[in-house]
Amino acid sequence: MSKKLTIYVDMDNTLLDTFVGALEFSKKAVYGGALHDHTRLDIDLKVPEPNTIHTYSTTAYLKACGMTHNEAVLMRQYLFHSTEYWRTLPFMEGAEDVFQWLYANHDVYIATSAFLSQADECVLGKLRWIEENIPWFNMEHLIYSHAKYKLTGDVFIEDVWSQIETFEGDRILMDQPYNQDDSPDLRVYNWYEIGKYLDDYGNF
Repeated sequence: MSKKLTIYVDMDNTLLDTFVGALEFSKKAVYGGALHDHTRLDIDLKVPEPNTIHTYSTTAYLKACGMTHNEAVLMRQYLFHSTEYWRTLPFMEGAEDVFQWLYANHDVYIATSAFLSQADECVLGKLRWIEENIPWFNMEHLIYSHAKYKLTGDVFIEDVWSQIETFEGDRILMDQPYNQDDSPDLRVYNWYEIGKYLDDYGNF
């Protein structure tokens, strides 16, 4: 494509692997002693089978990792209120290189939810993540919103279908176990596929 596109990119479980980040952060908290008064130290936390993930709820994911319901609720609250959690999330496969390339060639925005009613640390942590991991990103292109469907542009890359179902541009859905019943314009399994679709990116 030669046209310069307006592209919106979600952060959680799209640009960043929020679930893997939650699991790794939880392991440090449990085995490192941060929650020793509330959580079993013999928890066997592991990556769950995809067929056990039915929603994008972090609490449900942590339960699937091996926590009890109460432990998962406590851990979600703990990590959501930790700036460190938000600022240390890992990239999804291929996201770092492809996102930077798209940013250099198109009009790219990050459109992400901010859990203001639950954790102010989410806002600060995401800002810190951008500053430390993609310092070339223009903060004026950062959009905090729970109404992403109101945005207008050419492409939206997201993992939660309800956020982009009525978006009038191309709707690219990052494959996740909880969105298998949805029908996007394009379903992708990694960021290399996004790059190929948008600009025949590199040699991927």
